[in-house]
Amino acid sequence: MRLPYTPYIAWYYGKHGLYVSEIQLRIPIRSWLSCWQFCDLTMYAKIIPLRRLPRGIDVLDYVIPQELEATITPGQLVSIPIRTSQHFGIVLSMDAEQRNKEIADKPLKELIAIVHTTPIVSPRHIHVWRILAAWYGTSLGTIAKMSLLPLQKRKIQSIRLEELRHPTSKPEATECLYSNYANEAEHQKLLQQNIGDGQTLILVPTVNLIDQVLALLPEHDDDIVIWHSRLSVKEQFEHWLQIRNGEKRIIIGTRGATLLPFFNLQNIIIDFEHHKEHKHWDQNPRLHVKDVAELLSAIFGARTLCLSSTPSVESFVRTDNAREVWNIAGCHPTIVDMRSQRGAGDYSPFSPQVSDIIKNAQTDVLLLLNRRGFARSLTCIDCGYVNTCDGCHLPYIYHEKENQLHCHYCNRYGKILLVCPTCGSGMVKLRGMGTELIEKEAKKIAPDSHTVVLVDAETELMAQTGPRILVGTHAAALRATWSDTEAVILIDIDTELALPDYQIEEQLYHTILNITYCANESTPLLLQTLNPEHVFFHYLADPWHFYEKTKSERKALSYPPSTYMVRYLIASPFKSSAEHEASRLYTKLHGILTNGKKNITLSHPIEMHPRFYRGKHWYAILVRLEPETWKNDLIWLNTYIPKECRIDPRPNSILSF
Repeated sequence: MRLPYTPYIAWYYGKHGLYVSEIQLRIPIRSWLSCWQFCDLTMYAKIIPLRRLPRGIDVLDYVIPQELEATITPGQLVSIPIRTSQHFGIVLSMDAEQRNKEIADKPLKELIAIVHTTPIVSPRHIHVWRILAAWYGTSLGTIAKMSLLPLQKRKIQSIRLEELRHPTSKPEATECLYSNYANEAEHQKLLQQNIGDGQTLILVPTVNLIDQVLALLPEHDDDIVIWHSRLSVKEQFEHWLQIRNGEKRIIIGTRGATLLPFFNLQNIIIDFEHHKEHKHWDQNPRLHVKDVAELLSAIFGARTLCLSSTPSVESFVRTDNAREVWNIAGCHPTIVDMRSQRGAGDYSPFSPQVSDIIKNAQTDVLLLLNRRGFARSLTCIDCGYVNTCDGCHLPYIYHEKENQLHCHYCNRYGKILLVCPTCGSGMVKLRGMGTELIEKEAKKIAPDSHTVVLVDAETELMAQTGPRILVGTHAAALRATWSDTEAVILIDIDTELALPDYQIEEQLYHTILNITYCANESTPLLLQTLNPEHVFFHYLADPWHFYEKTKSERKALSYPPSTYMVRYLIASPFKSSAEHEASRLYTKLHGILTNGKKNITLSHPIEMHPRFYRGKHWYAILVRLEPETWKNDLIWLNTYIPKECRIDPRPNSILSF
C-alpha cells in the first residue's frame, strides 16, 4: 500500500513554464497517521540539501523517525547526515513505503532533527527554485542555499519565524509595465507611486546605486531594508529575517535579492533597467533580473515595473505605442575631431579644447577611457610581434606604476621584453593607451592646484577643496559628484565603437545619455573621435531613429529582443577536445530539433574570446528561442545538455565572458 504525502504541490506546464497550482490535502493528517499506524508503514522524506551539488543531484531520500512523523511538513528546515557530517536541508515532500525498504540496495539514513516546526519557505518559493534550477542548469540545493540566510548552527535555532500565508487561489500573472524619468523629481515620483501595501522589491544593478534610490525615499526610512553581497554575515542574518517575516515593506537590492523568500510580495520595480549588471554573468546560476521578475510575477501575482532614464531596446520593442509611453530627449554632445591633430603629428590623448578645460577647471573634470593600465600591448614595430599571455593569448596590459605586464583575465604576469623574440629587433614599443597614461598626461598639464585622481573599484573619493581631475573607466561615473562636475570627456570612443558586439552601440548610447541625465544642464560632454561622420553621433540627437534602426537590424539578424538567446559553453583543457565536444553537442541538438520540429535555431560552435581562459579552451553554441515560448523550450532543451556544459540564458555578450 502506497500513501501520498499530505501537503503536496500540483505541478503543471503552462504559458510561463512549470508552475504550481495550489496547496492541497489529499488525506487529512489524522486519517493519514491512523492509516499509517494500521498499515505499519515507514515514512520517507525528500530533502533538498543546502549544499552546492552537481547538476542533476537535487534531492536526497531519508527515513523520517517516528517521533517526527506528526510534525514534519514541506518547507521546514531540517538537519540531515551526509556521509560523516551533519548539514541543513529543506523538506521537499514526504511519502510512505513498507518498513525497512531499501533503495538501490542500500539502507537509507534517518533524518536527524527538525530545526524549526514553522516552514522557513513556502511551496511557492520552492517552486521558484525548481524552475530556476531547470532554466540555469544548477542543482536545486545551489539555488536554495543562495536564497536562505547564513546557516549558523547555534544562531539558526533561536530565530523566530512567522507563519507564511498560503494562497487560496492561483495568482494571476500581470503584464510588465514600462516608464522612464527625465530628472530626479520624476524618478522619485515614480518610485513613490508604485510602493504598495505589501512588500515592494526595488532592484538596482550595482551596490553603488542603492544609496541613490534610498535618497529618493526619505519618508520610508523605517520601512526599508537593503540586500546585496557586501553585507556582513550579521547584517545578512538580520535583513533576511526582516524580509522573510514581513517586518520590512520595501526591499532595495541587487540581483541576488530576487531569490529572497518574500512574505507578501506585491510589486517589483526594476530600476536602471537598461543596465547590463542586472545579469549575473560571472558564475552559476547566470540569472537575469528581468527573467526572474517575470517568474515571480507569475507565481506570486506581483506587478512588475521597469524604470530607466533611457529605456533599453528590449523595453522599447515590448512597449505598445512607444512614442506615447517613452519621453526620451536626445542629447547634443560636442564632437571633437582629432584627425587634424593626428595629421600634424600630435599624438597627445587630449585635444587643445580638452587641455584648456583641464588647465582652467574650477571644480571636477571627469576623463573616461574604458581601458585599464598604461598601455594596451607591447609590440615589435618591425615584425608585428605582440607579447601575449601564455594562458589566454591576449596581449598583456602594461602597468607603469608596478612596471609589470599583467593579464586581467588570467591574473598572470609577463616578462617585459627589450628585444623582440621573433626577429631580434630592439624596436619593441608600448602601443595603445589606458587610464594610467591619461592620468600621467593630465598631471603634465594640470596646474599644481589641481589634484589628479585615478578612480577604480577600490578608490574612496574623499571630500576636498580645490579642482580635481578624475580619471577612470565608465565605472568611474558611478563615483562622480555630479553637482561639482563641470565637464565630462570620453577620451577614445572609436575603440569602443569598433568592438564586434551587436549591443555595443546601445551600451554606449546608455552611457552617454546617463551622463547627460546625471550631470548639470550646463556641464559640457565632449566625445573625442577620429571618425566624426560615424552614424552613431547623429543618433544621439535623434533617439527615435536610433531605437527604430536598432530594432529593425536586430530583427533582420534574429538578435534579441526579436528572439530569446541562450549560450551553451563547452570547455576543456585541450583545444581539440573542446572543439570535438562542441561539435558533438551541436550534432546532437540539431538532430533532436529536427525530429522534434521545434522552432529553435542553432548556430555552429564558435570560439570564445579569449579562446583560452582559466586553464581551458572555450566554445559556445548560440540558441535562439521564440520570445513567447522560451520558458518551456529552455527547460525542454536543457534536458539534453551534458552536465559539464554551462548554461547562459540571455547572455550580455556573444563572444566574451
